[in-house]
Amino acid sequence: MKIRLTIALLIISLASSAQEKLSASLFHSTFEQQAFANADPLQIMLAADPVVDATKYNEYLADFQIHLEKLHKKTDKLHPKMVLQSVFYYSHRKKLSWYNNEVLFSDLFESGKYDCLTGTAFYAAILREMDIPHQIYEFNYHVFLIAQFEDSRVLIEPTDAINGFITDEKEIAAQIEQFSQLEGITDNLEAVSNEISFKDLAGLQYYNMGIDLFNQGDYKEAYTNIEKANYLYPSKRIKEMQRIFKTQAMLVTSN
Repeated sequence: MKIRLTIALLIISLASSAQEKLSASLFHSTFEQQAFANADPLQIMLAADPVVDATKYNEYLADFQIHLEKLHKKTDKLHPKMVLQSVFYYSHRKKLSWYNNEVLFSDLFESGKYDCLTGTAFYAAILREMDIPHQIYEFNYHVFLIAQFEDSRVLIEPTDAINGFITDEKEIAAQIEQFSQLEGITDNLEAVSNEISFKDLAGLQYYNMGIDLFNQGDYKEAYTNIEKANYLYPSKRIKEMQRIFKTQAMLVTSN
């Protein structure tokens, strides 16, 4: 019994240590490395941009706090669902200027450019600060979030400024069903339909960065980003991409 327990503890310890530390060489800056050490998903998402340092991060954070203060003033004494509605439309009008496929979370603060992932991250950060229960949904090619109330749900679709505040339960169920049926990115992977955390979402940003770099032929940097993605969110899909990226990087290095 003691031997089994010792072996089990050793396995847990090894798995834990493998997950706890990334090589310092994987980080493009000390600020990014510190963000991982702090384990703050918001900081990690902003630190993913190589031009973001501590000074720039504090500027973004101050801007975010001002936005939150304005939201609190606008929504004071409103019904919780009305609070969320105000959060959605006001934030979209003030912060989410236009949709763009190839962006980082920092672009939302710099220019208002966003995609489904960074838009979802922005709303998730707001809802987290305002203590509004919610779940982030991941699919193969899309993410959105759903806020939970005692008697109902509200789907927040950040890519639709007009009709992205969805309260009809049948429409919410239909949206989840629609995105759940999309095929996996490779033959080895099934369709993705998961509830994920803010930390997982930060991992998905690195995953997207890795995919973009891989498609550009920068296999070394692609693998670096997928390593960080796997550290934050070791999902089946990310692990499969990690395997593919590693193989390609080794082939390029050997030639």
